[in-house]
Amino acid sequence: RIWDKDTGKPFTTIESQVADLNDVCVWDGKGLILMATEAPQVQSYFIPALGPAPSWCSFLEGLTEELEEDTTPTVYEDFKFVTKEELDRLGLNHLVGTSMLRAYMHGFFMDVRLYHKAKSVAD
Repeated sequence: RIWDKDTGKPFTTIESQVADLNDVCVWDGKGLILMATEAPQVQSYFIPALGPAPSWCSFLEGLTEELEEDTTPTVYEDFKFVTKEELDRLGLNHLVGTSMLRAYMHGFFMDVRLYHKAKSVAD
């Protein structure tokens, strides 16, 4: 886990794919973190908010810039995930089984505009 040094609030969490973590190296003033584990390869993570990439791996800056430029909407951007309990609270449980809700795992996706209208009425 990484905390903000000034406020102490959580900044981010990195989970190793391998259970046994031997050492962590944070590149001073850079956004690069290296983790030695029981795996043969050293795990590397780049966090642009911590600093720029080292000069020997500056291509990482280009990759993150490309990712920031990609503003294509996600498939469910206009939908809100709600649980059965939340549908009951909003008074929308009668919509179960209609085209207004898309069942997904332990809840439903619904149009975000409908959600905001129902929430404003319920409040």
